[in-house]
Amino acid sequence: MKLVHFNNAGASLMNTKSIQILKKYLDLEKKFGGYELQEKSKATLDKFYKVIAKLINSEPSEISFMPNSTLSWNFVLNSIPLKKNDDILIFENEYSSNLLTLLKKKNHFKNLNIYKLNNLGEINFSELENMISKKTRIININHVCSQNGNIMPVEVIGKILKKKNPNSIFMIDACQSAGQVPIDVKRFKCDILTSTGRKFLNGPRGTGFLYVNKKIRSILDPLFVDMTSAKVTSKNKYKLKKNKPFLESFEFSPALKMAFTTAVENILNKGIDNIMEKNIELSKYLRKNLNHNVHFYENENNLSAINTISLRKGSVKELFNYLKKNKINTYVVNHEVSNLYFKKIKKKFLLRISFHYYNSTDEIDYLVRIFNNFNKVKKID
Repeated sequence: MKLVHFNNAGASLMNTKSIQILKKYLDLEKKFGGYELQEKSKATLDKFYKVIAKLINSEPSEISFMPNSTLSWNFVLNSIPLKKNDDILIFENEYSSNLLTLLKKKNHFKNLNIYKLNNLGEINFSELENMISKKTRIININHVCSQNGNIMPVEVIGKILKKKNPNSIFMIDACQSAGQVPIDVKRFKCDILTSTGRKFLNGPRGTGFLYVNKKIRSILDPLFVDMTSAKVTSKNKYKLKKNKPFLESFEFSPALKMAFTTAVENILNKGIDNIMEKNIELSKYLRKNLNHNVHFYENENNLSAINTISLRKGSVKELFNYLKKNKINTYVVNHEVSNLYFKKIKKKFLLRISFHYYNSTDEIDYLVRIFNNFNKVKKID
């Protein structure tokens, strides 16, 4: 059996064309020089903004190329001016890196409110609306979480937030949804959205993007500026340049940017709706066939490509190693990924099984066979 890759929520397998473009660009850099090839390739590199804009239904001028999602989220959060009486609202399944950024900035705002999900991971919208006030400056939500595959109702949340407080900022962490779930920032009433490239967008590591709604651009104070985004106007003053990507830096990898663009084009050609439909069917198939000694944590009404499990008997770490020995890639997520969520479910480790468009039911059948062998080896009835 060839390698079975069920760790797409960590990093998916790049398609052949993206790899070829990455290698070709690096070879050409050696031939022409880094700055020189970048200038020659400007039109092709600028396709990135149009392709990402198409992916999330935004304007190209609202997109920035970033090295990863965490840095993007951290930088943009720290670019939002806050007042001492402002509140920020997050959800109980918040990603720990985002939470750490907020805790570090705690002296700049009043309250960090945490919405508690029910046992199915669902939101009571009336309850959420009551938590939102004129003091609510920011709401952030993970569209899909790395430690739980529920697709969160971002469209409904956006409508509630903007109706209750039109001046608030709605942030979406789409790190685990971009490429497997349709995204429409206009329909979601989203102000800021971040994502990586390496997961369901099939891009190389070291890539990501940031979306900032042009309507809020003027109220932001960028945490980072360089010659790309600003210019010195006098001895003691500088000025931001117009129509420059927000928070982008002068130095970046054109090779990675070009390969990422090609990867996203591939995803768009396959169709996000088609990808989501297939991945949900694979998740249902997994649940139907992996039904012994297993507890799933997703709400079956909100499934995505990500599935997380614990064992009724045995160790998920041992299962992970057993699967790996049999050429099946999965991943162990631990409490450090989302301290709030793991505290809620009273677990320290879960095994994550995440699919993508190139996976098949035959591969799941193989996983089930190996899992059953694991139960036999461990003498689990």
